[in-house]
Amino acid sequence: MLEYLRTPSGFFGAILSATRTTTYIQPDTPAEYLGIAQDVLRIIEKVNPDYILVDFVFNAARDAITKLARKEKVSLLIANTAKDMVMSNQGLRTFTFPCVVSGYPYPLPLYLYPANIFLIIFYGLWLFIFDGRHRRLNKARNAAGYPGVLPLFDTPQERTTLCMSSTGADLPLVIPDWLICCGPILQASKPLQSSRGERGFIQMV
Repeated sequence: MLEYLRTPSGFFGAILSATRTTTYIQPDTPAEYLGIAQDVLRIIEKVNPDYILVDFVFNAARDAITKLARKEKVSLLIANTAKDMVMSNQGLRTFTFPCVVSGYPYPLPLYLYPANIFLIIFYGLWLFIFDGRHRRLNKARNAAGYPGVLPLFDTPQERTTLCMSSTGADLPLVIPDWLICCGPILQASKPLQSSRGERGFIQMV
């Protein structure tokens, strides 16, 4: 699987990545996907949590939560940068940002604009028109009562989304109200220097 995920950067690498996107983002079959969504539904109804924090890319769980209409008790968390989240909010400026996997620099040189525009449009056309795997999954979802496209490709405007980006260190993006760039979320831990001799740490000399 790791070999399948690995693609070269550049124009043709970005095209190859687009054709593999559904497979590595959602590798389960439609039946497996719907089974996971049902399991999440059962867990939420049984536990009745006060608040839910769900991984942005956990599509089946997001579908289950939407079906339960628990909008006021849910936030999303994503490890990606803001750029991956808000391209639909950038208008035509979308085409000024390097396409995923292209490896193109920012700011884009003028000579790369045609290739970058083609790649961004190709990604959308492939995912929503030509990708049979994606279409079959969406058809099964919709038939089971989960409307629209995969949540990953939808804009979560009604839910707060926490993102590891820091606006001052990211690209100059239009950040919508639903996205909070809170910076990296790290586990609280002692500095290494003050942890000398404790179990699990190397003795400092």
